[in-house]
Amino acid sequence: MEAAEILESPDVVATNAIHAAIAAADVLTCLQLGERSNSGNHSDAVNLLRRVDANLALTLKRALDRKNQASYESTDISSIDAARCLRWAKQLVDEAVARLP
Repeated sequence: MEAAEILESPDVVATNAIHAAIAAADVLTCLQLGERSNSGNHSDAVNLLRRVDANLALTLKRALDRKNQASYESTDISSIDAARCLRWAKQLVDEAVARLP
């Protein structure tokens, strides 16, 4: 994520942040529940994370709501939304790190 922060491409920043958020959610659910979502449907990951922490699940959902625009659409995501994705990812990553044994 640190490398993405210095880029001037909001789509790249947001996409990398969203992938970091997903990975952090996997860590959190593995630590707490012993499982991670392996579904192609990201809402399943949100629902699983909700079993760990409802606020973190909302944070993941917010990031995932930007995924299609950042990764696939021809219209670039805004710098403001990219910064939000980065902030949400950091919240999830920081929480995952804090919960590591």
